[in-house]
Amino acid sequence: MEDCFSKPDYPKKIFRILFNKYFFLLLFFAAVGLIIRTIHLWNNVFFGYDQARDLQRIYDIVTLHKLKLVGPETDIPGVFSGPFYYYLLLPLYYFSHFNPNVASIGLVLLNITGIFFIYITTISIFQSKKAGLIAGLLWSFSYMQANFAKYISNVSPIPITCLIFFMGLSLFFLELV
Repeated sequence: MEDCFSKPDYPKKIFRILFNKYFFLLLFFAAVGLIIRTIHLWNNVFFGYDQARDLQRIYDIVTLHKLKLVGPETDIPGVFSGPFYYYLLLPLYYFSHFNPNVASIGLVLLNITGIFFIYITTISIFQSKKAGLIAGLLWSFSYMQANFAKYISNVSPIPITCLIFFMGLSLFFLELV
């Protein structure tokens, strides 16, 4: 019996789940999801006031070396998001010479990783690889994920961070994997 101070072997369990005969099917789902999310991407990227404000702040980080400890504003006065969003988009903007289309592609690629996170979470909860494949397929073809994955906003990484959070909860509490 494990005590609460022993180190669980989660990385090996996750690799054992991912790299099996279903791994290539998940890669196929990811490729189809990537195609769905990037069709006519250059014509569908919205760049408004909030995106320009965030781009200006990222530009200030790069050129003026003004590091940010507070993220974008919210609708509640005095409440701000974290700066993770700025530092997530910083290399994408920097290496693309501040092209918003490249930032959108980066957010799409981040969203595609959700297929693997939802697969692991579903397997750990339901103990069924078929259910994990169905969940990955639904994530791949999801209308909401396909449309909002390319939206340049501080809320775009939230589906992935929520999946990582619930994957950690399921692996920690259920320990069925």
